[in-house]
Amino acid sequence: MKKNTIIAIIAVIMILMPLIVMSAEVDGIRCLTEERDQLLTEVRLRVHEVSAPKEWKQVVLKKIERIRDLNRQLNRQYYVELSATVSKKACLLPPVEKISSKDRFIVLSPNEVFDTWYGLTWQTCRRQVAMTLSEAEKYSADRGYRLPTLAELRSLVDEGQINPALPEDHPFCQMGGEMLDYWTSNKWLASDFYRMTINFWNGHISYRKADQIAMVWGVK
Repeated sequence: MKKNTIIAIIAVIMILMPLIVMSAEVDGIRCLTEERDQLLTEVRLRVHEVSAPKEWKQVVLKKIERIRDLNRQLNRQYYVELSATVSKKACLLPPVEKISSKDRFIVLSPNEVFDTWYGLTWQTCRRQVAMTLSEAEKYSADRGYRLPTLAELRSLVDEGQINPALPEDHPFCQMGGEMLDYWTSNKWLASDFYRMTINFWNGHISYRKADQIAMVWGVK
């Protein structure tokens, strides 16, 4: 076989190899996502059983723990990575069907609420002291949480409600104080010095400098 032919074959292999690896990764992500979404469907169907007999409760909680594990594996940004230009549509996850808070949320403990629609576990009560971005990140991490993405935090907003702009009959602690802006992990204009925020008085999206203060609402 001629030298030029061998070089050409090697070049083709080098080009195709990343595509083959990427295809395998995509298939892996698809399998994990399908398992996660199936578990979420099962949890929604059994949402009222958390307060039922112990054996039923353990089944539901086991599924929720598996969903958390899948979330960690996928390291998903929940369908949305914001570009420099933020539009209202870009900040929305797939919409929640018209279901009641009772059918959407499971109170796992006095400290945690599980969202059966998006598979996210939220702190029941938010930190009621405003802090800088670095303080907020540390505060969340020290308690096993992280700052939500803009899309994740926006998924809690109910545009039909005000002060707070949360779903009716939600299970979270009531918000208080004048400061209702909450940190997200999304940068504004791709800058490390700014982060997007959401104001839960009316659900509006804004931004703050990292050394300014805002409220913290951890998720995992």
